[in-house]
Amino acid sequence: MRFDRRPILIAFPLALLLLESTGLGFSSFLQNHVHSRITVAALSATGFAPSTYSQGSGGARWIDVDQPDDMSSGFTVPRYHCTRDSVSTDRASLASASFAAFEATAAEVRARRAAIVGALHGVTAAQTDRIGIARAHLGYALHAIQDAYAHSNWVDLDAASRSAFESMIIGNVKPDRRRLARLSVCSWVGGLLGGSPTDGAGRADLYPHDAFCKDDDGGYPEAVKPAPHPARSGETKRMAAEAGAYVATIAYLASIEKRVTAREWDLFRGVPAPVTPTAARSVAAPGPEPAKAKSSPTPGITGTLDARAGN
Repeated sequence: MRFDRRPILIAFPLALLLLESTGLGFSSFLQNHVHSRITVAALSATGFAPSTYSQGSGGARWIDVDQPDDMSSGFTVPRYHCTRDSVSTDRASLASASFAAFEATAAEVRARRAAIVGALHGVTAAQTDRIGIARAHLGYALHAIQDAYAHSNWVDLDAASRSAFESMIIGNVKPDRRRLARLSVCSWVGGLLGGSPTDGAGRADLYPHDAFCKDDDGGYPEAVKPAPHPARSGETKRMAAEAGAYVATIAYLASIEKRVTAREWDLFRGVPAPVTPTAARSVAAPGPEPAKAKSSPTPGITGTLDARAGN
């Protein structure tokens, strides 16, 4: 992927996001302000109404995973966060388990998109429950996508692998292990899941969460290391992962827009219905036939994938 040709749509909100993120990073559902910041920046850039995500409006309930995933399974579901729930003490098992974790998360993201499209199919403004279900699925999907960048070595991969990673995690292409041969995904054993990041013989996991995640600048040594492919001076691995997650969030939203009608997309974004010609005639002074109203488009999002695919 060539990052120097991203649309202004991506660059401007991303710059604001990074300026506000000093000292902060990703976080789990226990403290999800950073996921919310990434998501809100992307939703704002793609024309979602502020009422759908603003704090205090009720929208913030769906922009992130804001409750424990499954209290019966150690407090979290690995595929919701792109993590391993096992210990890998050799390179071969790490590679195999990492791809399996990534593949499970990508499948979850695809399933959430299918659920979003299904909930929006033929939806009307009065069917707020269906719109709410679609937004809830979006929150889980975006959290999983964003965690994939924080809980893997995406920042260390070469350009071709990073581009393939994005296409796979947002569900545009099927995961292919051959294209992600050097992928590593964090194990949460010993982190949020508790326990020791070692096997029964006392051998340590090669890629444990607390040592290699890019969730936060505080307490995570890998997060503050210099990015190997910096987009700007002083960029850390956490900053690079957050930037990658933002771009993927924009791309995932674009993939949803392509699968629904213009009106379904507007209802999903909380955009008011356009004034119809009939309604316009009822209030307008006599004159030429008013132009047919069009559903308000998302500035720049349609074609984002196409534009970047040619890079």
